[in-house]
Parts: sequence; structure tokens; C-alpha cells
Amino acid sequence: MAFLSAFIAVLLMSLLLPAFNSLVQTNLMLGITNPVHIIVILAIAVVCGLIAGSYPSFYLSSFNPVSVLKGLKVKTGSAAFIRKGLVVLQFSISIILIVSTVIIFQQIQHVKSRNLGFNKNNLVQIDMNDEIRKNYAVIEQNLLNTNVVEDIGLADYNNLYGGNNTGAGLERETG
Repeated sequence: MAFLSAFIAVLLMSLLLPAFNSLVQTNLMLGITNPVHIIVILAIAVVCGLIAGSYPSFYLSSFNPVSVLKGLKVKTGSAAFIRKGLVVLQFSISIILIVSTVIIFQQIQHVKSRNLGFNKNNLVQIDMNDEIRKNYAVIEQNLLNTNVVEDIGLADYNNLYGGNNTGAGLERETG
């Protein structure tokens, strides 16, 4: 069952990955041809199979076959408590995963639809050199006169520059 589940999971991932790539506008690949990935998937299937099969086998091995066949009442102790706890744990984890999926989907939709403050499709950026800097006013006026350019701006960094948070260039006074 664990190997069948692993096969179905890989099949579903390969079928749904193109839709996910188009949703987040990226190009992720499954990499199932990598031998390390295959070994890891098989190892996960073995471990899951052993764990999933060990509880029922230990639980059933604790029964006395004679008393079960005679129809005597088998006392239920902590096994029922463990079973109920596992069911509650599974439901809790599934609720957490569903809520997390909804939140991540909403975040992706927000990032895709938020206003950047400019139309990134009609944006032209030219690196500044000394010749352009000296003649900037003339170049600006000529471009605006063409009626093709809507607006011009001058900046120290690229339009999509994310900033620098490494602290490089900052000096600290020492006492």
C-alpha cells in the first residue's frame, strides 16, 4: 500500500506540476530521473509501510486467540485512547494543512495582482553613463516630444532594486 501510494503521489505531482508552475509563474521540475530522488521516495515508502503496519500487527498480536474465538470480551485499555488520539491528531493536521493551503493561495494571488506603482510591461531602463548624464535635459525633452514616451525618471538604482541589507559600507563609531 505504501509503494502504491508513493507511485500515485509521484504521478499526481507530475500531472499537477504544470498547473502549479503556471499559477506561481515559475518553472519547477520534478527531477524523478535523479537516482537519489528515487532512493529517497522508496525509503519513505518503506518507512511509512513499516510504521503503518506495525501498529495493527502489535495490536492484533496482543490478543489471546482462544479468548477471541470463544467470544469472551477483550478488555480495552489504553489502545482505545491511543486510537482516538491518533484520529484527533490526523484531523488536526489535515485542518492545519487545509488552512495553510488557503493562506498560501491567497498570498500568491495577492502578489500576482498587487499594484507595483508602474506598468512593468511598458518600462524601459537605460544605464546611465557620463555622456547621457551631461545631456540628460536634452534627451529628456526630445523623448517627451515624440509623444511615445509618457514619463521619464532618473534614479540612482534599478527600478526593481531590492535594496541592500548586508550593512556593507556602514561604519560604526567606536568609543
